[in-house]
This record gives sequence, C-alpha cells and structure tokens, in this order.
Amino acid sequence: MKRIKIGLVLAVLALQACGTDTGNPGFRNSVPNSATSSLTDQISISICSKVKSCFSPVLADCELKIRTVAQVPSALGLNEAVYPNFDSIEQAIDAQILTVDGPRRDSCFQSLQQVSCSDSAVQQAYSSTDVENLSQIWKILGIDSNCSQFIY
Repeated sequence: MKRIKIGLVLAVLALQACGTDTGNPGFRNSVPNSATSSLTDQISISICSKVKSCFSPVLADCELKIRTVAQVPSALGLNEAVYPNFDSIEQAIDAQILTVDGPRRDSCFQSLQQVSCSDSAVQQAYSSTDVENLSQIWKILGIDSNCSQFIY
C-alpha cells in the first residue's frame, strides 16, 4: 500500500513538471490567449515579444507605447482617419463594426512568433540604439499578408 501511495505522489510530481500550466510552465507560446486579452493587447504583445526576443535593450513599456504609433492601424489594413489608434479599433470591434477573422489573426501571430530576427521587416521595425523610437514598428506586420487582412 505504501508503494502505491509513493507511486501516485511521484506520478503527480512528474506530471506537474512537464511544462503544464499547473506545474512548471516550461516553454510558453508567445502567442497571446484570445480568451483573456483584447485583440489590440494581443497585437501589441505579439509585436513586442518579437522585438524583445531580437533586440537589446528594448523599450520597457513597448506594449503600452505601441498603442499610439500612428502607422500601426494602416499596417493592419485599416483606415487611419477612421481608426487612428488601438482604442478606436477595440471600440469598433466591441460595437461589431469591425470583424476579426480568427484563422488569419492566428496566422499573423504565428508568423510574428516564427519570423527570424534577421528578417528585413524585423530589422527595419526597431533600432536598439534608439529604444524610445517605435515609429517604424508597424513594418514588422509586413511579414505576413494576413496581418493586414484579419480585421475588416
């Protein structure tokens, strides 16, 4: 009986250490969870995760500052005059004025995660010598045509 209890305890400990959310997190996918964050948060997290993995130093509040970069809405395929910032995009999605194509969104986020740091779109998007300057960050969305087509 003691062996069974020890075996169960060891099995539970082994399962918790396998990189599950309940145990050791292991490698976590940097694609944000669409069930727990807004679309614009997902976009900023995905872009900034790639930048942080490719450059050092990186702007500490990248996710916040990217929300105000003027060219990002147009890089997403939206009219900047109508949707000048992330808040206006989120409001239009909430009001069902804009629609999100889930498979295209997922393709965009997967491409952001997998693109090489040496890719020209990544290199043109950010400069670690001027960490406060995010004016070109929108260029990273050019890696996948789905990035400019998943919100309509």
